[in-house]
Amino acid sequence: MFGRFFVPLRNPLLGLKNRRTISSLSVLLAVVLIFSACSGASDSKDGGGRGSYDVCVSFDGERLVGSSEYTLCEKDCKAKEQTFAFYPAVLAEKAAVTGVYLNGEKLESTIERSGEKDEFVEVGAGGGRSFSAGDKIKFDFEMTLKKCGGRLGITDKVVNFAAFYPMKCPVRGGECLKRPYAEFGDPFSFDFADYDVTLSVPSDFSVACGMTALKCDQSGRETTYVYGGKNLLRFAFSASEFFNVVAKKSGNRSINYYYYLDETPEKTLSEVVNALDYFSRFLGDYAYRSLSFAQSPYDTGGMEYSGFFVLGENKDEKKYILASIHETAHQWFPIAVCSDEYERACFDEGLAEFLTLDYVRSVDSAYADKLVADARGSYEGYKKSCLLVGKKPSEKFNMPLDEYASAYEYVACAYSASMLAFDSASSEIGRKAFFSALSAFYKKYKFKNADSSDFFSCFSVFKRERVKKILKKYV
Repeated sequence: MFGRFFVPLRNPLLGLKNRRTISSLSVLLAVVLIFSACSGASDSKDGGGRGSYDVCVSFDGERLVGSSEYTLCEKDCKAKEQTFAFYPAVLAEKAAVTGVYLNGEKLESTIERSGEKDEFVEVGAGGGRSFSAGDKIKFDFEMTLKKCGGRLGITDKVVNFAAFYPMKCPVRGGECLKRPYAEFGDPFSFDFADYDVTLSVPSDFSVACGMTALKCDQSGRETTYVYGGKNLLRFAFSASEFFNVVAKKSGNRSINYYYYLDETPEKTLSEVVNALDYFSRFLGDYAYRSLSFAQSPYDTGGMEYSGFFVLGENKDEKKYILASIHETAHQWFPIAVCSDEYERACFDEGLAEFLTLDYVRSVDSAYADKLVADARGSYEGYKKSCLLVGKKPSEKFNMPLDEYASAYEYVACAYSASMLAFDSASSEIGRKAFFSALSAFYKKYKFKNADSSDFFSCFSVFKRERVKKILKKYV
């Protein structure tokens, strides 16, 4: 997520007449989602294959009703219970899981809810039995969406759909990772999964998501799309009747920009294509067959998903482009190489900020110098603010999201200080050596979950110690 801008900058639509706002939709938006991506390796260092999702939802303008079925893989069966995060309990106006099924049989006593707002649903196999690979856990759920510019919400121009389905919590070292939803930052730590499928929407809507439709059929007021593929860390989409789209090819990849307010959309698209090509050259090939991004009245600069990101409106063209480059960098880390974004926000955001800085240096060195100065000013300002109120500034950067005292502290540490640390490490051993190690890290752990030891292991013994000395607080 690009979190520099905590106040949404909304522009009046130039020349657009509001035919009707999405918040007053009367047409049913029916969605069956199975998104596609390129195939890859096992999604865990422990092996055990990938699970898979089948998701079906319908949306009527405010209320979302649907179901999601998850098929367990071998590594899922190491847990006695299967735990799913249901973030709409926090994100939506009202939300509930209304039914849970195991292999088609509805469960009663084996369903447990935990968390202040029922963020988690725990499912036991029942009858003294253990789970087996191939078991299917299905959820029925319903919710009323908020009118907000967040991950899951309705605005007057775009509906954003993210984290709206029960998401299988991963198991690491025998422990289930239950990450509560955080007020700021990205509370995500999940496994890669496969998806197979269909998406039906009213025909006057355009849908932006990370994958290219394999099939499209328009019938009357409804258009149906079919998707299928592998290795998604998380998926999301945005829908709007106001979207225009421009597209560009980069090799065999398709890059698509969905917008409603951009006087130079081709320029915005070209910047993303250039950044995608740049990161592919220095880190390793982009992991998916397509990349789509959608403009939205978003509360922050943007948010990344597999093969897709949302880009918040901004009057400042340079900052708008900067946010798009940051979200593009996230397609490598943590989207293709997964890290625990809840526990290590500095690694997640600081690395993306550093990669953004490195790209900007290649095209505008003066602006890159300004970004470094701004980052230093951000962290120094944070330290001074702490001292003014008698608080000691945080020197522990690799802390979980719930330990940050404020969004101000989070941005100063996870973005600014962390970016400066990565930049210092790169300067210490040389950019070429640093990017060679980053590329090795990406190629070795693509479509896998990686931790700090995996990261440092990709540097030579001598360089590892020099890098670790600088980055140990952040990684």
